[in-house]
Amino acid sequence: MITSLQALLARTMTGLSQQEVSGLLGWAHQTLSKIENGDVNPPASRLKALQDFYESRGVEFLEGEGVRKRQIYVNQYSGAEGFRAFMDDVYETAKEYGGDICLFNSKPSMWHEWLGKEWYEMHAKRMKRLGTKIKVKITVQEGEDFFILDSAEHRWFSKDMWKEKIFYAYGPKLGFLDFSDNNVHIMVLSQREFADSFRVLFDVAWEHVAKIPSLKGQ
Repeated sequence: MITSLQALLARTMTGLSQQEVSGLLGWAHQTLSKIENGDVNPPASRLKALQDFYESRGVEFLEGEGVRKRQIYVNQYSGAEGFRAFMDDVYETAKEYGGDICLFNSKPSMWHEWLGKEWYEMHAKRMKRLGTKIKVKITVQEGEDFFILDSAEHRWFSKDMWKEKIFYAYGPKLGFLDFSDNNVHIMVLSQREFADSFRVLFDVAWEHVAKIPSLKGQ
């Protein structure tokens, strides 16, 4: 289990304030402050939640109270908090690399359901502020009229070709999203060649298979 010093070092490494971490975890600010200062002996479940939070953001905890940035090739996220961490990574990666962001088999309602409408609106605004640095293309099931990210272009994909799994290419990364078992599971492959190869296939489907919606999403 992590120590108070590791909790402090991990937060410093991620560049988050105590208020931000406490808010994301749903804790009182004083709780995190006392843990980092070593003023309390928190239950193992609380330390585990804090460790999982930082590990989902690329922190690796070492013996001897050390921490370091994990060299990620494959990263995994789960649950609502993991989904938010994934969307944070989408934004930070888009801000750094720009380019085409391709989302295939999207289920727009799941973004509001798992992220919360207010949180998602914050995310949509920051993505929109990236302007022409990015171009977002999203395929949804034919007939869908609820679209996310009004700065993105949406197209329909035929119901008889529809699959339940979601692919998300952004920068040099390719994400795989699965909404099942009343949870969300995400795996991200950080490998430029795979992400770019997927974009080639996506563009073929976008240009020759996907349909321009006849209904305006809200």
